[in-house]
Amino acid sequence: AEYSIVRISQLIQKPKNLNVIESGSYMLTLGTAYRMIISENGGKLKKGETCLIWGASGGLGVFAIQLVKYAGGIPICVVSSKEKKEYCKKFGAEHIICLEEFENTNFLDKDNNFNNKMWIEFSMKLKKLIGIEKVDMVFEHIGKETMALSFFLLRRGGRVVTCAATSGYLAKIDIRYVWMEMKKLIGSHFCNQNEASEASKLIASGDIVHNPSTVLDFKDIPLGLDMISKRNSLGKISIKIGN
Repeated sequence: AEYSIVRISQLIQKPKNLNVIESGSYMLTLGTAYRMIISENGGKLKKGETCLIWGASGGLGVFAIQLVKYAGGIPICVVSSKEKKEYCKKFGAEHIICLEEFENTNFLDKDNNFNNKMWIEFSMKLKKLIGIEKVDMVFEHIGKETMALSFFLLRRGGRVVTCAATSGYLAKIDIRYVWMEMKKLIGSHFCNQNEASEASKLIASGDIVHNPSTVLDFKDIPLGLDMISKRNSLGKISIKIGN
């Protein structure tokens, strides 16, 4: 409050079970994930449905895991290392695909064409985990590298819900997998006030847990950004402003 003036319509109640530092670091990603997974404006996941979560150990992913479980769905997490695999388990993840275990981790080849061999290996690992090679929904925010594979991994009538493109915006897809199997792409951007309020209530009730992995002083924000750019961060990073 010392640093900005906002409209009262931009405010929601702070969960009593979080301190001020923790409270400043959850809404952007929780609100985004809530709309993508729970809201009618996003994927509206149903009980019993499967949801593949890219970057499951990140700031979006740790909330996505919990929201899928809250909705009665089955989260399938994708992470890049065994350390991140163990981190996801802290938030209730049971089915985890670790890219370190792949023979080839390139989603696209050097000519920017689909790496079909890797796609098949991914499908086989998915089948080994949950007994099927396709999922009902994909929680997508990687973009260029994974978008085509996300559509490939969808069941007939499934949907990809996307909110970002960290690997690039110009994604190449095989559109046959879209029209022949009636798959959907749903764009999702942050959340409205009602979605933010409902998401925050899940924090207050304890249905969703928010445990920042790192707390940095304001002057150390560049260190946090380096952690993210080098893919060394886990979950959420909180920032202390003032005392």
